[in-house]
Amino acid sequence: MPARLPLIATLILVPALAALTGCTRSEVNATTQQPPPRVTRTPAIGNLVTLTTANGQVLAELPIGSQQGIEPGAFLRVYAPGDTPVLKGMLQVTEVLGPTRAVAR
Repeated sequence: MPARLPLIATLILVPALAALTGCTRSEVNATTQQPPPRVTRTPAIGNLVTLTTANGQVLAELPIGSQQGIEPGAFLRVYAPGDTPVLKGMLQVTEVLGPTRAVAR
């Protein structure tokens, strides 16, 4: 019988201690586990208006702005013109000047 005492103790004590300390099984709501919907963005196409150097940074003025949903901090891909898109680099928008103007570095 001494071998059964630990088994009985665990069958009684563990659920009792769990109930006292607040350890209970909770049902997970399926709606809280859904990832946020992905934001789909429409590509904005435009040519660089000007390139300037200021304070050691190259700044680019773009003919796209708040009308296309551009916000400061957004990253834009720059492709070479032509039939096959070749990625030339990335720009980070620093300032949105209006609905059709933005500055990036």
